[in-house]
Amino acid sequence: MNPLLSYHRKKMIDTADVTHKELKAARKAAELHQFQVAALLHVSEDTVSRWERGEQVPTPDQVDELEKIYNAPGLWYGWMRWRYKS
Repeated sequence: MNPLLSYHRKKMIDTADVTHKELKAARKAAELHQFQVAALLHVSEDTVSRWERGEQVPTPDQVDELEKIYNAPGLWYGWMRWRYKS
């Protein structure tokens, strides 16, 4: 089962409300460290940390890559809905 979906079902969180906290949860569910994600995205470990603390926002392309790295379908869509609420 997809790690992010499993996490969402367990925590009863709607995938349409993906926030910085869910970025961290998805990374942990994928059993990856921040430095590993940083290396795959060619960013610093501090950047990944800032994303997960909500201090900085990844670009839509970076969220798309995170979705693939974490094997978390729906992450990009949920992130965009949360980030650009009208």
